[in-house]
Amino acid sequence: MGAAVAGWTVAAVLLQVAGLSLFLYGFFPVKPTLRSFSGAESYQVPSCGFVSAGEQEPTLHPDQLRSLYRELSGIPPVYDRLVLMVIDGLPTEFVLGRGRKPPSKEMMESMPYTQSLLAGCKAAPYHAKAAPPTITMPRLKVVVSDHGMTEGGNHGGSSYEETDSFALFIGHSVESPYRSPYDQNEALQVDLAPTLALLLGIPIPKNNFGVVLPELLNSLTDDQKLRMLELNSWQILRLLQAQVPAFCLEDCINSEGSIVLDILHESIEKKLCHLLSKAFSSHQSSRLHRGSDFKSVKAGYYGTAADNYYGFLRYASEWLSHRATDKPFYLLASAILLMTVSCLFLTSTVSCLFKARSLSQVDHHSESYLDQRWHLDEVLVLAGMFLYVISLGSSSFVEEEQYTWHFLTSTLYLIFLTKAVQSMLKGSNPTLGHKAEEKSFDKSGINWVHFPDISKLLAQADSSVVKSLQIISVLAVVVLFSVSLTLLRARPKFVIGVWLTHISCGFLVLLHIWANQISTSLPINHSTASIARQFYVIASVSISATVLASPWVFPMFSAEAESASSGSSPVKAIHGIRNSPFLTGITYTAFWGLLQLLLQQPINAIPLFLIFLQTVSSVVHFSLDKTLHKQWVQVVAMHFLGMAGHFGLGNTNSLASIDVAGAFIGISSYSTVLVY
Repeated sequence: MGAAVAGWTVAAVLLQVAGLSLFLYGFFPVKPTLRSFSGAESYQVPSCGFVSAGEQEPTLHPDQLRSLYRELSGIPPVYDRLVLMVIDGLPTEFVLGRGRKPPSKEMMESMPYTQSLLAGCKAAPYHAKAAPPTITMPRLKVVVSDHGMTEGGNHGGSSYEETDSFALFIGHSVESPYRSPYDQNEALQVDLAPTLALLLGIPIPKNNFGVVLPELLNSLTDDQKLRMLELNSWQILRLLQAQVPAFCLEDCINSEGSIVLDILHESIEKKLCHLLSKAFSSHQSSRLHRGSDFKSVKAGYYGTAADNYYGFLRYASEWLSHRATDKPFYLLASAILLMTVSCLFLTSTVSCLFKARSLSQVDHHSESYLDQRWHLDEVLVLAGMFLYVISLGSSSFVEEEQYTWHFLTSTLYLIFLTKAVQSMLKGSNPTLGHKAEEKSFDKSGINWVHFPDISKLLAQADSSVVKSLQIISVLAVVVLFSVSLTLLRARPKFVIGVWLTHISCGFLVLLHIWANQISTSLPINHSTASIARQFYVIASVSISATVLASPWVFPMFSAEAESASSGSSPVKAIHGIRNSPFLTGITYTAFWGLLQLLLQQPINAIPLFLIFLQTVSSVVHFSLDKTLHKQWVQVVAMHFLGMAGHFGLGNTNSLASIDVAGAFIGISSYSTVLVY
């Protein structure tokens, strides 16, 4: 039975890893982008074929570079300086109102200067939507908010009020006598980059798919406006070629420069080609009538060209936005299917283990273990998880999520400590511990905010101090793993091999720390990359061998248990199953600790060691005495500890805030599997 259980467990784990890898690869797809930075090539017509990274431009003085860009663009920069004013949590309706209605009188009186600019048509306001991606000089002032806010104060969510940001442009180029103060102009936040780039006379960022805002071009001539739209279209065209390499401008316009009339609209590519050809053709017609004496004729051709340009730009920008967030359905479906099958395998394995345990559960601990009374740790876990799920309905509360996990983890482990002490003091009154724990619920971390931040102290410390802490942490992890192995009842040669591989990996981490300290000026250190690769190989082989071989290495039945049970019914304790998960968990945790010390920032060495110490202590505590806590409580406790450790290293609940720079150590190119 043991071999079958081990086989099912290994199969379930492998399926879970495969499914999770496919899900990550599908959920975080690597989309084609344009490499390098924008330069002089931004002012040239995109060529067909392979999109290159661009030629390396010679190093020029900023003034020379500015002159070069002005000469190539043919448009004088409208502004020399940008003043960006960010107001936290300013809803758009506070300034512009909602539903084509002005804001209330109280809101208008709270921002008199802004309202005076709007009333005098001296500013261009926008509802900036979030897309799914010296005083004497002319200057543009931009007043923006980072997000909106609901009436209940929630912000950071996906509702209309929270994603509707405010953008107000103040400058001479936006003044217009024909604008209503409270026009409901809408724009995407990605439109800010190309608009400011062209107004400041610099190239548009290569991977931006925003569209120039028309209300900010009032100080330019019609030809200059069309030139800006042309440059914007070239930028979008380069991104389209990166997504669809076969997309070519020459294929959209025939040899005579007229519009291709026989284009069918079955595909997105053909529709984009049709819109682009209309825009360039109408722009060419506008150039031909530039010398016309009739202003109405010139205005008509300009209006047609501008409308065609914006038609292409908006459609292409929306398509690129969806393209950047589209996820391959077949990968996600396959991943979910594999993980579902893995869960079924694990469920079957757990069911077999419970059946085997029920047959051998005759010792005196069985009654206490199967006690159906609710204990304080169980109540805390259930209540904490229930309240946490409810708190997710508030989009602002998740910003303080780390406090929730710190409170739940510290309180739960304090309960564990109390129960461990009570189990050693047989005559103690259990209600005392309950009262003490109920009192601890009133504690709050806010009482200690006046103390210095340990992370800031480490960041400001001397590099030699930080390196010393790194070395101490590595040695402590190795020693703690060695001590943990002594708790195994049987220690075959296989365990000694695992211990030696862990020591060798610890030595490699020390070499990596020492090499980084010697050659800190080199951007790429090949010696440290080689050390990291050796670590990856040794750790992967050691963990895989432990998972696969440990169920067969340890004896399935203990002779001690049989001799100890002489005189009564023979009982066979399944020590092999107990030793195997313990060795697997301790080995994985120990190598994980060394891996984090290799990849994380040096100032995180001590916090990582403390997390590792708490994890190993939990595994040992749960393994030595299985009667104190239910198994599901142990699993949830490890989850609490993992979440607290995640936030303790400076991360948040946003993927964008997670530092993945260390994931590129030892690899030469990007890999979704290795990075995630």
